[in-house]
Amino acid sequence: MALSGVTTFTMTRNDCIKAALRVLRELGAGGVPTIEDYENCNQALNIVLKSWQMRGIPLWKLVEISFPLFPATALYPLGLAGGSIVDAGITIVNPGSGGTDGTWVEPVLDTGSGVDGEVEYRIDGGIITFVTVTVAGSNYSSPWVQFTNAAGGDEVTIVPLGRGGARPLKFRDAWIRDDATGQDTPQLQVARQDYNQFGYKAQTGVPNQYWYDPQLGTGIVTVYPVPTALGRTFYGIVQMPIQDMVTATDNFDLPQEWLQAIKWGLADELSLEYGCPADVRGEVAAKAAKFVDDCFGYSLEESSVYFTVDPTGR
Repeated sequence: MALSGVTTFTMTRNDCIKAALRVLRELGAGGVPTIEDYENCNQALNIVLKSWQMRGIPLWKLVEISFPLFPATALYPLGLAGGSIVDAGITIVNPGSGGTDGTWVEPVLDTGSGVDGEVEYRIDGGIITFVTVTVAGSNYSSPWVQFTNAAGGDEVTIVPLGRGGARPLKFRDAWIRDDATGQDTPQLQVARQDYNQFGYKAQTGVPNQYWYDPQLGTGIVTVYPVPTALGRTFYGIVQMPIQDMVTATDNFDLPQEWLQAIKWGLADELSLEYGCPADVRGEVAAKAAKFVDDCFGYSLEESSVYFTVDPTGR
């Protein structure tokens, strides 16, 4: 028996659009959608993908994130306005100020992309007390960055406040790690109402609770109590959003097993818009619902179930 040895089958955005239109009998064999069809179907496709994110947490979109905690800082942005420009940090090369107290504007090198930007920072007593960096359109601000005077100029690696990139949708779990000892402190996620009922929100200590406000574009993690010192990192298991489909050759941010559900889900979304007969819409909707349900059931995490005695006797 001959085997292909290949397991990488996938579909591009345009492949999926054509498959969905064939299901609806809007496109014959070898037919090509119009530019307007591609635009309308692409919009519908992204709407379908976004709506699926409300149904659960697919395993492949659960990722671990982390960001350092700063003294006297309770709020940490995660997303478009987050502070992470590059994982390796940013180096300020400032041959002019010599570490002199004051507010300075200097060039900055993004060591990840190699794109130069601009940094404004203030030095008080040899310590950078405020930094704003603009690199390739991303904004970053952070307090508590140690200033050092290096040979030939002043250099400092800026630790990001929060985390840049896509905004997490939800937190599943979180903990804080002591960078020196490796000791983890579990974090209890609380609701906005619970946080609002804390009496003194500036209470300092080792954080043991947090609440997450996803907002639009940038989410905010608020920790409590407020950290007292550097040296701890916040870790979380989060659900990240499914990436948008933009160009004709984009591949899906989903496993191969979801391709059937994507095809029929898009066909279901388009069926009324394209004026399909009621019997066709019903059949397409039924098949789409089955395939999507199968995929979400397949994508759930398998774990143990534990039973304990209720000490109250209830």
